[in-house]
Amino acid sequence: MPIQATDLKTRIEARRTQMRARLGELAGDAGPDATAAATAITAALGELDSTLMDGWARIPDTVHMQLIGWLRRNAN
Repeated sequence: MPIQATDLKTRIEARRTQMRARLGELAGDAGPDATAAATAITAALGELDSTLMDGWARIPDTVHMQLIGWLRRNAN
């Protein structure tokens, strides 16, 4: 079953919040693993921001599918 736009927005926003919180946790750790994780999170959040540059008001099917892909790639 396809993910509805409202459910997708809720799931994306929840994941974004989790990723930002994790980024905050990593800020105090200068180790290479933490740096790599922070870089990956920053890149994923940047990708999301780029995909949503026009906001949530009108999401074409192509963007909807990109967001589903983003959510799947960033599930953990």
